[in-house]
Amino acid sequence: MPRYVWRLARTDGKPGPRIKPVQLNCAGVLDARFGAPPPDGSNEPECAWRVGIAPPVAQLLIDGAPMPELAGLLERLLRRKVVDATGLKAPFHGA
Repeated sequence: MPRYVWRLARTDGKPGPRIKPVQLNCAGVLDARFGAPPPDGSNEPECAWRVGIAPPVAQLLIDGAPMPELAGLLERLLRRKVVDATGLKAPFHGA
């Protein structure tokens, strides 16, 4: 079966400059909000990811999502197995 392997582009083991780890328990945040998005004007994290596609550009925006969950999202979008080989476990924020 064809698959993609998701790896870090940098050799120092760090994510790129637009991806920042966050100290966040999204499971707790989402449980407290019953899975709803934060109220308008709130500083609360979304604890979600969004994909924007406007050909020829696609953008993935993350707010507190762990990399293994993002790999699962990519699998559904690409309809192929995505292996998370980043080694990154913390939730991240970035675009």
